[in-house]
Amino acid sequence: IFEETAFVGSPYDDEIQSDQGSVSIFERLNGLWTETQKIIASDSISSARFGSSIDCENDTIIVGSNGYNSSRGRAYIFSKSQSTWIEESTLIPSTYQLQNGDQFGYSVSLSNMIAVVGCPFCDPNSILDAGIVFIFKKTSSNWTENASLTHQTPSSNARFGWSVSIDEDILLIGCPSDSQMKPNGGSSHLYEKSTSNDSWILTNQFIPIDSKSFDYFGISVSLSKSFGLIGSYQPPIGPGKAYLIQKENSTSTWKIASKLIPSNPIINVQFGFSLDLYNGWSIIGSPQANV
Repeated sequence: IFEETAFVGSPYDDEIQSDQGSVSIFERLNGLWTETQKIIASDSISSARFGSSIDCENDTIIVGSNGYNSSRGRAYIFSKSQSTWIEESTLIPSTYQLQNGDQFGYSVSLSNMIAVVGCPFCDPNSILDAGIVFIFKKTSSNWTENASLTHQTPSSNARFGWSVSIDEDILLIGCPSDSQMKPNGGSSHLYEKSTSNDSWILTNQFIPIDSKSFDYFGISVSLSKSFGLIGSYQPPIGPGKAYLIQKENSTSTWKIASKLIPSNPIINVQFGFSLDLYNGWSIIGSPQANV
């Protein structure tokens, strides 16, 4: 959602072909949320799952289609022209040859004309499902790949890039199956954009001191200004939790500031599986809770 426009993905929509996917756009008009447009990819094919991930900024949105072409994946940029959303660009890596099952577009994020696309099942240097994150930048009217990032010590099945969030010159990446401390304990990685060029510098790696096996810390991430939120949904060993990270004004360093848990914690409700953070407010999903 951005201001008074909401974007809702429907990755298994059979609009024309089976599971091709779509995105419905709603606008708040006269106090009511009204669907004003439904978009699909221009090169839509069956099982593409267009709409599996979405992010927006001003009059631009990015849409992931992680099932495209035997789950190689794609991502798309749409921009608003007057009152209509029009497909502007298709994003695919230029420095990596996508393979079946890579799922480029599994996660997406957009800020300040920089698009970030997670590909958690990519195999950098033939390391199975280690994951890669690709960064695209708009120059003039073209979107081009600007950088790609991997875990500093890639390992099989770590799935770096499962979740991504960018806010201006700060990027947070989730790696929920990272087993460097505990099996599938997870980690998250914070990058800051260099002031001298377009390179991205790893400044923090977050692993909670109470990390446990199968916490999947980094299953979801969100950034907003000097704060970040990282989900750790703990199936099936715990209720799940989320960690707030904060940038300290005095030192400009980031640290884990607090931990959020449900008021009535119940095993395997998967609190933290999804989340968002904006301007001092957070929303955290718990998809297995019985309400």
